[in-house]
Amino acid sequence: LRMQERTAMKEVSKLKSENQRLKGNLKRSKERCGKLLEKNKQAELSLARVVANRAKGNGTPRNGTPRNSDIDCMGQFAPMTEELGSLSFVLEKTLEKKIGMSSNKQIYDEKIAECERLEQSMSAEVELLNEKKTLCKKFGSEPPEEVICEVSDCQDNIQELSLKIELLENDIGLIRENYPSVEDEDDGCIDAFDAQDSALMVLSKQSGPTLRTLILKLLTSCHDSELERRNLLDSKARDDCTLSNLRNELVLKNDRIDTLSK
Repeated sequence: LRMQERTAMKEVSKLKSENQRLKGNLKRSKERCGKLLEKNKQAELSLARVVANRAKGNGTPRNGTPRNSDIDCMGQFAPMTEELGSLSFVLEKTLEKKIGMSSNKQIYDEKIAECERLEQSMSAEVELLNEKKTLCKKFGSEPPEEVICEVSDCQDNIQELSLKIELLENDIGLIRENYPSVEDEDDGCIDAFDAQDSALMVLSKQSGPTLRTLILKLLTSCHDSELERRNLLDSKARDDCTLSNLRNELVLKNDRIDTLSK
């Protein structure tokens, strides 16, 4: 029963880690969706200002009649040419890079804090193990089984903590490798994009139909992100249900152990 309890505890630990990973993915998806929606609003406002400026100035002759070229452009979409497809690809990659840096900065800080917490727990567990070993030596060649079990539990805990720390250090190393400036990022930075970004400079030179087509692509990307977010929510709910069932099973096993121990 004790072995079954340890196995159940390890399974619960694995599910907790998986649950935390899914929560992280869900949070990053929400952030990405929010940023995409914000960029979409900014693009719509920018287009509205362009249309308003055309109506007030260059787009409207003195007699108040719009030019034929402006009428032709209003409401039209540019065809998805190879050039426009390349521009859309560059914008998506730029956005992906910005989101990756922001989200990985947050993940990096969380993993650093978690690693420090586990190291402190491991240090306390090592001290406890030394105390148990000292107590075990006092009993000579035949220490009580209870003390032996406590030493074994401490060793298992240390091994588990060591494995978790090693996995976290590997993740931290990968983030540093993929984003070398992650430690230099300013947490107080509000704007993800700068006005001098090459992607924004390219956008400023595009026509109305081209920008409409790019917005359509952006809306499609927002749709896909929201769909992925909802799928992650469903997956998280299923994992939470499984975790709850395992916890209930663990409680039942503990009750059986207590009953057999009496």
